[in-house]
This record gives sequence, structure tokens and C-alpha cells, in this order.
Amino acid sequence: MLSDLRYALRAMARNRGTTAIAAFALALGIGANTAMFSVLNAALLRPLPFKDPGRLVWIWMTNPSRNLPQAFMAYWQFDEWRRQAKSLESASAYRPGAVNLVVGSEPERVDTMWVNASFLPLLGVQPVLGRNFSPEEDRPGAARVALLNYGLWQRRFGGDRGVIGKSVLLDSQPCTVIGVLPKDFAISRDTDLYLPLASPSTRASPAGWSVGVYARLKPGATLQRAENEINGYYRQLEKDMPHIKGWQVRLWGMR
Repeated sequence: MLSDLRYALRAMARNRGTTAIAAFALALGIGANTAMFSVLNAALLRPLPFKDPGRLVWIWMTNPSRNLPQAFMAYWQFDEWRRQAKSLESASAYRPGAVNLVVGSEPERVDTMWVNASFLPLLGVQPVLGRNFSPEEDRPGAARVALLNYGLWQRRFGGDRGVIGKSVLLDSQPCTVIGVLPKDFAISRDTDLYLPLASPSTRASPAGWSVGVYARLKPGATLQRAENEINGYYRQLEKDMPHIKGWQVRLWGMR
């Protein structure tokens, strides 16, 4: 083996150009193969880190006549149809955003996601520290509370387990930390803070946030069945509100 190795090194030294090209081709092929496997593993092979992920769905509004394949919906519409969709076990609205976080005297702009109290139970996720939002905290006028992403907890609080119950400033308003999420928890984007959605909008008073929706199908329910149930609600709604004609929902598996 040592003799073969010495012979190979002498041959490469005599043909440096050929050796460089071969090494570059090997490096390029190995790099491309590694990158492709990493993407396929994350997107297709590795299961989502949630309970029974095959029943998790993502719900969007769509309007082909306006060339809108994916759009958020009014919160009051979500609040009405989720009670009528018999194929859904649970659902949670969400709205991404950003706030100014102040810990001590140091400010930082952080990404946030406002969600319903049903959000973590829907995914089957428990905080590693503290607790989830309560239904009472997911109502207008409730005390301001927040869940920390694991990375933010480590970066800004040094992994202090005494962070639960501490007050921070979010956009100059005090907010109490009630929990820390697991290290591997991530959904759709790198979110630093989770806050209760607590939207007050109703059909009579529709002013409020537009939201996206995550949901969990009941055992045995299909995407098409749930989609038909929610679209049936919109067809009834068109009778009183003709301006929403043409809008319908689409459901995708969360993967």
C-alpha cells in the first residue's frame, strides 16, 4: 500500500494540471451530492418534529380571478368556520410580525408570531420551561405574556431558568415571560417570540388582523372533505356579503 501511495504521489506531481482538474471535479461532485441530500432529507425524508404530522394542514384563501393563489383571511371568518368544520380536530390562526424587545437597557428588533392558545397543543409541543398560553390570555384586554424561542432565551437571557415570570418591554409595553420552547422547535420561519393573538374582530365589527391558519385533521378525515366543509361556509356567506364571491380556501399538508 505504501508503494502504491508513493507511485500515485509521483504520478500526480508529474501531471499537476490533470490532478487539479480531477480534484476539483471530485470536490464539486461531493459538494453537490451533499447539498442535494441535505435538502431532500429536510424536505422529504426526515419527519416533521410534531405529533402525528400527517394530519397537520396549512389553510390559505385563494382567488384565481384576482390571481391570488395564497392569501390570509379575516380573523372573524376563521373564528366562524372553525366551529363548523367537522373534519378538523383543532385549528389556530397566526400572524407574523416584529417588535422591539428591551431586556435591561439593550433593545433588539425580533421576529414574532401571534398565535391562538390552541397553537402548541395542535402541534403536540410542550414548552421545555414554563407553560403554554391559557385561553384567558388569548382574549382582548388580557395581561401581556410571551413564549421565548430557545435561541433567544440563550442569547439574551443566558439560559437563565429563572426567566419565567420576568418582565420585558415589547414596543415599550411590559410583557411577562411564561415559557421557553424546545431547542428544535421551528415552524415556517425563524421566530424569536410567540404572543397570544387575542383578536377582537367579529362579523359585526370586522376590523382586525388578517391571519393564516394551521389545523389538525380528525383521524380518518381527508383534505378534500375539510376543504369542502369550509368552502360551504363561504358559499353561505356570499348570500349576505356578495363582495367575497370568488374566494375559496385551499388546504395543503403541512410538509
